[in-house]
Amino acid sequence: MTPQIKIIHIDSTGSTNDYIRQYREECLTNHDPQRYIVVVAEEQTAGRGSGKNTWESERGKNLTFSIIFRPQAVLPAEQYILSMAIAVAVREAVEQIVFPLEGTPITVKWPNDIFIADEKVCGILMECSIRNNAIDHCIIGVGLNVNQRSFVSDAPNPTSICLHTDAETDREELLSDIISRFCQQLDAIASGHSPDMRMLYRSHLYRRQGTWTFEDGEGRFEATIKEVADDGHLVLVRTGGQTESYDFHTVKFII
Repeated sequence: MTPQIKIIHIDSTGSTNDYIRQYREECLTNHDPQRYIVVVAEEQTAGRGSGKNTWESERGKNLTFSIIFRPQAVLPAEQYILSMAIAVAVREAVEQIVFPLEGTPITVKWPNDIFIADEKVCGILMECSIRNNAIDHCIIGVGLNVNQRSFVSDAPNPTSICLHTDAETDREELLSDIISRFCQQLDAIASGHSPDMRMLYRSHLYRRQGTWTFEDGEGRFEATIKEVADDGHLVLVRTGGQTESYDFHTVKFII
């Protein structure tokens, strides 16, 4: 079935995730299970990252957009697979542009960032609404640095596609590619092929090999990544052999 995608371009908004909520009823009352509404903003004045983080984006240079949809065949306890799906889609789309030029690895940094080498090129924010033990709807926000060449915020390691290609990328073509790949991943989930998608996600995890420094509430420690569980928890094995499972915002990478 061909997905029904409605793309709405706006000039400016505080947050596309907040703006898109007005289309919730249109999303829910439409009988097509493959209905997606996308809001794309030229400027996002109060873009949100995970937790209390903000997202810097120069007007007209990047992709700041949100998608609202009704997930099919996904239980509330398994909702993190939707975050995996969009991460895989964005990572693949960025890799198509950057990797052939410089061979730099494009990875997914748990829980919701896309990295080029050790620099952040994209942040992803997912919000699912649960009703009657089912996912009522889901909103996914994406902030992808495309053609921005300088950053003025105190974010520690931002980058953009153009800083690695030294050329501007057509944002509309990139948006179309990301949405197409995302729909393909959701189709795979709905048709029972989610194990393949999970494996693809895990195979491109940032720092998935080797021992690295992390920090939790008790301080810094050395560990290796064992896996990202289906519920989204990051499972680490400390150098002493102890296995720990971390929820979002309870542990961070030291870069």
